[in-house]
Amino acid sequence: MAGYGVDEPTVLEKFIKGLPNPLAKTCVKMDTLDTWEEWKESTRKHQDVYLRWRQILGVNDNKKDQSSSKKKDLNKWRQGFNSKCAD
Repeated sequence: MAGYGVDEPTVLEKFIKGLPNPLAKTCVKMDTLDTWEEWKESTRKHQDVYLRWRQILGVNDNKKDQSSSKKKDLNKWRQGFNSKCAD
């Protein structure tokens, strides 16, 4: 930010308010954070943990993939019904 140092309260406040609430809450609960570097490292670490858990649990956030997969399944059903009707 122009004219501001990264460790100034205004900059840190903007950064923290821009984080998803669960991530900011986890960082505050788990780490002692006073500087930009501490916040930056904490958010990276906890976001990485979150993403790894989602991968382990097999959770997929890509809604495009889910919708296209549903469309493919629907098309398979339609093809099956159409082939039965044509017989």
